[in-house]
Amino acid sequence: PAERPAWADERNVTRTHDARAAIEAGEHPMPRVLSELAALADGEVYALVTPFVPAPLVDLAREKGFVAYSTREGEARVRTYFRADASAATRRTR
Repeated sequence: PAERPAWADERNVTRTHDARAAIEAGEHPMPRVLSELAALADGEVYALVTPFVPAPLVDLAREKGFVAYSTREGEARVRTYFRADASAATRRTR
């Protein structure tokens, strides 16, 4: 696994969404998460808690100019950190 980036730290998180209950109920958190990511200010970090690595969401967020890092915190608990990638900010505003 990749080394944890310094920004992917709970002390830097400005907003967290625990989507485990919604996912278990058959709901898809992607629209809410993408909306909340779009509202992040530069430098803010968003944490998403899911029962698995949300690979499609991570890929989509990266396409929209975010960096992401996932870490397993236990059985059926993964925390994924997102932050706007300053070098990709121009892509996000298009």
